[in-house]
Amino acid sequence: SLKYAKLFADLYNDSLSLNDSIKPIVLEHTSSFKKVNNLSKTDTNIFIVASSDIPFISFVFTKIIGLSNSSQHYNSNFMIFGFEEVLKMNTIDEKHKELFNLHISTKGNVNYDNEDVIAFIKLFYETFEMKPEVNAFIGYDLTLSIFNHLFSDNQIKSKGMYNDMNFDQIDQQSGFENKAVKLLKYQDYKLKTVF
Repeated sequence: SLKYAKLFADLYNDSLSLNDSIKPIVLEHTSSFKKVNNLSKTDTNIFIVASSDIPFISFVFTKIIGLSNSSQHYNSNFMIFGFEEVLKMNTIDEKHKELFNLHISTKGNVNYDNEDVIAFIKLFYETFEMKPEVNAFIGYDLTLSIFNHLFSDNQIKSKGMYNDMNFDQIDQQSGFENKAVKLLKYQDYKLKTVF
């Protein structure tokens, strides 16, 4: 949505040089991408796809692929930010995810290279004689966060194997909400955690 793009622009525009700017563009399935002008041939062009509609995400990727293959932008650099729905798509080739330095915001992801995850998988397999599915990691993280909150110094932040916990009270008369978000990126054809 345009609100998400404007929020991104407001948050990051102050960290850009004076000659750079972030310009939100509203695109629809019928857009011709003619609104996408003034792309840089030397700096990285960042596209934020603030949608979880899979056909629309596929449409935007197709247009950016066409743009990157054009004679004007064949050597230009592109970076795409999107939501975790991109991970569910089979229509986007891995080489384009890598080429466009794809970044994804998600509430969670298991890093199978992490030593704690490897140890958890081993213990889980020894106990249940099967590999853990994603729900096992989520359940472990949830249980760990509850125990940390109950039996420690009121800790509301913790790092989990699937998702991190950063609980914030919505208001005085309400409960808590997990505000933690992970940012992943494609690097060497694998998802890597940025933060």
